[in-house]
Amino acid sequence: MKKYWKFAGLIAVLLAAVGLVVGAVAFAQEPTPTPEDTEPVAPDHPFGKGLGQEIFNREAIHQAIADTLGMSVEELEAARAEGKTIEELAAEAGVEMADIQAAVEEVRNAAIDQA
Repeated sequence: MKKYWKFAGLIAVLLAAVGLVVGAVAFAQEPTPTPEDTEPVAPDHPFGKGLGQEIFNREAIHQAIADTLGMSVEELEAARAEGKTIEELAAEAGVEMADIQAAVEEVRNAAIDQA
C-alpha cells in the first residue's frame, strides 16, 4: 500500500510540473502584434485594394483593361465610380471578358517575370 501512495504522489508531482511548464509557456507568449503600418481597404477607390496590391502595378492593370475596352483610364475610373462593373463596360464595348482577363494576366505575368 505504501508503494501505491509513493507512485501516486510521484505521478501527481510530475503532472503538476508539466502543468506549470505548459502554463508558463502559454502565459509567457506575447500577444499577436497588429500591423499598424497597413492601409485599410479604400472603399472610395473605384477598384479597392486586395491581394497582391504590392506585387502588381495597379496602374498597368487599369491601363490594360482600359486599352482592351477602347477607353482611357480616366474614362474607365469614371464609369467605375458611377457604379458600372467591368462586365457591363465590356458588354457595352462588345469585348469578351476573356480578352480582358487575358490582358490582365499578361500584365501580371510581366510583373512576375520582373520580380
